[in-house]
Amino acid sequence: AHLIKTKQVKPSELTSMYLARLKKYNPILNCVVNLTERRAIEQAKKADEEIKSGKYKGPLHGIPWGAKDIISAKGYKTTWGAAAFKDQEFDFDATVVERLDQAGAILVAKLSTGELAFGDQWYGGRTNNPWNINVGSGGSSAGSGSATAAGLVGFSIGTDTGGSMLSPSSRCGLVGIRPTFGRVSRYGVMAAGFSLDKIGPMCRSAEDCAIVLHAIAGPDGQDMAVNNNVPFSWDGNQDIKKIRVGYFSDAFERSDKRVSQDEIVNAKKTLEDLRSMGISLKPITVPENNLTFFIEYIERAAGFEEFVRSGNDATIKNTRHRKDQRVFKLTPAVDYLQANRIRMLLMQEYHNTMQDIDVLVAPWRSVNDLTSMTGHPVASIPNGFTSQGLDWNGQITDSSSPIPTDLSSILEYGNLVSLSCFIFDTWFFWKKSIRYQARYQIRNEVTK
Repeated sequence: AHLIKTKQVKPSELTSMYLARLKKYNPILNCVVNLTERRAIEQAKKADEEIKSGKYKGPLHGIPWGAKDIISAKGYKTTWGAAAFKDQEFDFDATVVERLDQAGAILVAKLSTGELAFGDQWYGGRTNNPWNINVGSGGSSAGSGSATAAGLVGFSIGTDTGGSMLSPSSRCGLVGIRPTFGRVSRYGVMAAGFSLDKIGPMCRSAEDCAIVLHAIAGPDGQDMAVNNNVPFSWDGNQDIKKIRVGYFSDAFERSDKRVSQDEIVNAKKTLEDLRSMGISLKPITVPENNLTFFIEYIERAAGFEEFVRSGNDATIKNTRHRKDQRVFKLTPAVDYLQANRIRMLLMQEYHNTMQDIDVLVAPWRSVNDLTSMTGHPVASIPNGFTSQGLDWNGQITDSSSPIPTDLSSILEYGNLVSLSCFIFDTWFFWKKSIRYQARYQIRNEVTK
């Protein structure tokens, strides 16, 4: 953004570079469904002219980005990752696309999503992890994670119902922010679970996520779940020592077959780093549940009822997901309502847990299910590598004022990014990471 603002690099040059990288590396990563090249070139030329004439819109002006392919973009297919919908096209832009257009960002690609927003397997195959192409990127915001981590886009937009942003962000070494439910409009986006779906940024730094979230948040008159009275604020100068930080103590000690020894070491090192910054950590007990996917699959069954009844679900590669769509359709209404009554009690219990702290730090898997269901914001932040070379993160959840963490953190409803972004970028990985190297690499590639 600084290079564009100071006219060292033109948006058209940056766009050409990213399009070239997408074409070069997609055969390896399999993260692109469709390039939006014609639209991107037109937007880049427009940005060139605007900036040349002194009409600079802000830090996203001229920055190429990619959209998960359940987000509609006029003039391009929106396939939902499924063969049955590979020719599907909507004649309008999703709100999130419109918002980024207004900010001057340039859409360069529709990025892969697992079939109907499940996993990293889509009708075109598996999306691969740029750190280790022998494994998947995680999903279902698979292409968003892979492309952003590989530097094929400046940032991406993902969606999350039960971990679909946090999983690929963690596996690909990104900062992914799953905002509070109702923070970002879902208009023009495929519904997976209508009471669970969230849309958010996936970036190479927390500060970038704050910038993108600021651009896409807020009501649009289309999605009635979006609150009209929750302003976005970010105070990067807040004194971190004044932030009340809790940590999910049990989650740092328990064994989990899904968690490697490297992850455990990284998690505990994160707590040490936080303490070394002068932050006092308070042990917290978090309510647990296993209702998230029960509720999600029932809502999916309702949303895709016509698709299943027509028999078109026979084209779904993942037979388990096909079966789940059919089985959960048979769930009694009483069971669904009872699950949501329990859900409300968990929301209240979790709200009470957060009253004495501003943010909670925890391994992402330990709080993913709970916060998916309660609607609390969560940020996944890289904090190390596994011995297999895969980047690993934790996550954050906000409380109205964000906080530092390199693992996972949970906050209260509302403004997630403020302080956390500043702390993450200033003290953790990013002071050593590719962030600053990438700035000069981009300049060199563009000016060759």
